[in-house]
Amino acid sequence: MYLYAMKEGARINGQVVRYLEDKNYGFIESEKGDTYFFKNDRKKQKELLRAGKIDRVHNYSSGDEVTFIPAKSPDPALGAFASEVTFVSNAKRTALADESEAKGVLQGKLKKLEDDTWFVVHTNTNIYLPLPISKWEIDLEKTYESRVNQLVGFKLTQTHNLDKLSAILIDRKFSPNFQLLRDHYEDQTTLKVTITGKNQHGYFAKLAFGGFVGFIKLDKNASRIQAAEYKQIQKDQEVWVKLQRLQENQVQLPLSFYSLEEQS
Repeated sequence: MYLYAMKEGARINGQVVRYLEDKNYGFIESEKGDTYFFKNDRKKQKELLRAGKIDRVHNYSSGDEVTFIPAKSPDPALGAFASEVTFVSNAKRTALADESEAKGVLQGKLKKLEDDTWFVVHTNTNIYLPLPISKWEIDLEKTYESRVNQLVGFKLTQTHNLDKLSAILIDRKFSPNFQLLRDHYEDQTTLKVTITGKNQHGYFAKLAFGGFVGFIKLDKNASRIQAAEYKQIQKDQEVWVKLQRLQENQVQLPLSFYSLEEQS
């Protein structure tokens, strides 16, 4: 950890604008608008915890209010450096979640960072929220690329875990095949699939449209009739299933066996 002796009066306030959890570093914006690079030294946090100077080891996230001491940067390419970073509050993330609960649709500026990751910066709190893009989205140029730094409408994907907030744009578009899959899920209508393989837990299957693949997990509580039907299933056979759950970035769809024959 890069620390330099500075008087306590040099400590200033700021907000974490972005934190890369997998790399343990991030960026802080001071009240004057200056940006500082910081490293999260978890070993140092544990030492401070044992010394009674902090009440817990904190996992940083965008929106955290902090205090820190500006210091000489260990790498000039990274810009100004923040040392002795101390967590103060994540009240802004709470405020963001509360606003989401009240309004549903929020406003923010669309950002594309150097590593091609997408964020939306919430207007009222300046919190950077990651924007996961589904493999089934289309018109990415119109939805994302052409609107960098523009105001967009978005929704939070969940509000119960403040450390894991992310967002989706309200006007994103999906492929017709994904829309059809969503209709099947919402209506709980049956889908035709072709069996491509099996293991001790169930059967691998390919849907009749869209290139989707799924897995039919064997039901341990199946009736004797249904258990007998399971045993009849062979590779390349067509069967009818229902979609158990639908998430936008699933690689393999969770399916439940319905029938060996099409149901009207």
